[in-house]
Amino acid sequence: MGSLGNRPRGDGYNLNSTKTSELDAAEKIVVDELAPHVKAYVGSASTAMAQGGFTLMQAYNGDARQGIMESDDPDRWKFVFAKPSANLWMDNWAIATGAPHPDAAHAFINWIIAPDQALKEVDYIGYPTGSKSLTDKKVEDEFDYPELIFPAQEILDRLTASELNSGQQRRVDILTAAQARSGA
Repeated sequence: MGSLGNRPRGDGYNLNSTKTSELDAAEKIVVDELAPHVKAYVGSASTAMAQGGFTLMQAYNGDARQGIMESDDPDRWKFVFAKPSANLWMDNWAIATGAPHPDAAHAFINWIIAPDQALKEVDYIGYPTGSKSLTDKKVEDEFDYPELIFPAQEILDRLTASELNSGQQRRVDILTAAQARSGA
């Protein structure tokens, strides 16, 4: 792994850290050690996987599922949740304050989370929605790669919810510096 050596990752810092020393350490790892080995930052994992130009990538679970399913060689890919932790997130349906047609928005949300449509939506996007119909464990059998849609509880338990805090801009700056340092 080149300059990464045998040094273990996951220095025990909280993903939401605001401590300058921890963000400095993260910057050194991300910008100096990892970024020089990064080929590209791609918004769509499914497209990149289907094109076959990568051997390792970061992707959200739903995007990875789409890519695996679209790949000519799905066995080439394996999705893993980062250890010791990674971001826990949740997509949701929301209506902006002052939306011009809130009744139509409510009707759409009610339609999209209704049982039949919810299953189609989840199969398409690869992420669970707020539909009660998805709480039945038997529903997982309806999908290819259900472990990517419905991670096991032991995985969910070790993920960390992101916080918008005073360290956010520094994390954005670290990503920007990494992108500038990376490239083929």
